[in-house]
Amino acid sequence: MKKIAVDYLGCKLNQAECEAWSQILTNYGYEIAPVDKDTCLYILNTCSVTSMADAKSRRSVRYIRKTYPEIKIVVTGCSATEEMKEAGADLVYSNTEKDRLIADLLEKGIISKRSPNDNDHIKNRSMIEIQQGCPHFCTYCIVPYKRGLSVSRKPETVIETINDRIANNYREIVLTGTEIGLYSSEGLNLYSLTERILRECKGLQRLRLSSVQPFEINRELLSLYQNDDRLCRHFHISAQSGSDKILETMNRHYTREFYLDKLSLIRDMLPDATITTDIIVGFPGETSDDFEDSLSLVSEARFLRTHVFIFSPRKGTKAYSFPGKVQNSIQKERSFILREHAAKVAESVIKERTGNKVSVLFEQKETNGLYSGYSKEYIRVYMSSSSDLTGQIKDVELTELYSDGAKGFLI
Repeated sequence: MKKIAVDYLGCKLNQAECEAWSQILTNYGYEIAPVDKDTCLYILNTCSVTSMADAKSRRSVRYIRKTYPEIKIVVTGCSATEEMKEAGADLVYSNTEKDRLIADLLEKGIISKRSPNDNDHIKNRSMIEIQQGCPHFCTYCIVPYKRGLSVSRKPETVIETINDRIANNYREIVLTGTEIGLYSSEGLNLYSLTERILRECKGLQRLRLSSVQPFEINRELLSLYQNDDRLCRHFHISAQSGSDKILETMNRHYTREFYLDKLSLIRDMLPDATITTDIIVGFPGETSDDFEDSLSLVSEARFLRTHVFIFSPRKGTKAYSFPGKVQNSIQKERSFILREHAAKVAESVIKERTGNKVSVLFEQKETNGLYSGYSKEYIRVYMSSSSDLTGQIKDVELTELYSDGAKGFLI
C-alpha cells in the first residue's frame, strides 16, 4: 500500500484541511503516515502567522527534499509562494487554490483512486472547517491578507462531513475556522448551525467549538450548552492583552472590562466551564504597566491555559511600522514571567477541581504506561488501566495535579 504524509504547521484550520485531505486519500486506498523512505507524496499545509512560522515552513520543505529526494512535495497554505519551489517543492497551491488540490493531483496522475482502506478502528477527534477568512484586520495579523475575508461552508456540507466522520468512528468533532463566530450561510449563524448539528447528527458524542471572540459570546449560544451535554464546556477566547491601550492599538474591538464581563456570563450560566486564551507580549508601545495589566488579567480570568506569544512584526500589517518597539531581551523576559505566572494559575484552577467527575476521551498511552486524554473542559487527564482505553470515553474522578493536567480513576 502506498504511503502519503499529510502535515501542517500553525492553526486548527490548517489541521482541519489536512484531516479532510487525509480522509479522501484514505478512501482512495492510501495509507496516511509520517514521512519516511516509503512515502510517495508529502503534502505540507504551511503557516505564516509569524516570521518564525514562515521560516519553519521553508525549513520543513528543505529538510524533506534533502532527506527524501525522491518524494513528490506539494506545498499549500499561507506560506505557499514561489519561494517554496526554491526550497524544494514540486507543486505550490495558494490558499485560493487549495480547494482543488486533490482534484488537481488526480488530474496530473500524481495520485489515483485505489482500493479503499478499512476504517473500522476507533478514532479520537476530528477538526471540521466551517469557515475561513477574517475581516477584522487586527493590526498585527497577516491572516486576512493570506486567507481573505470570511467565507462559510454550506450547512448541508458541514453536516454531511460530520456524519461521515461519525460513520468513520470519530468520538469528538471540533468546529474550526479562521473566525467561526463569523459563520453565515443560508440564514444560519454559529448558534443556529450548532443547534442544527446537535439535532441532525444523531451519532454525535462530543462537539467542541475551537475558538470564539468575546463579542460572540451571548446567552443564546450558552443556552445550547445548558440544554445539551454533548457540547464541551470549554471556550478558547483570545484576549491578546490585558491593557485597554494595547487592545485599542491592536484594533481588537473590545475592552478589558467587556472581555471579563463575557467570562462572568459564561461562568454564571455554565459554572463548570473553563477558559483558555492567547496573549501577545512585547507589542509596540507596551510599557511595564501594560504588561502588568496582562499579568493581572490572567489572575482575574482564571485561565486553564494561556498561550503566550512574543510579538512578531509581519510586513504588510499596520503594526509592522508602529513606533515604540520593545527590545528583544525585554520581550523574552516578559514572555518567561507570563508563562510562569500562567502555569501557576492553571495549576490552581485544576487543583480546585480535584474530586470532580469529568468525562474523558482517552487518546493515547504514554511512555510511562498511563493513558491520557482530554475532558470536555479540556483538562488533560492521566490514568492507569489494565485494559486499553484508547478511543474510549470514560467518567473519571480527578484526584491530584499531575504533569500538565490531573490524575484520575474510573468511576
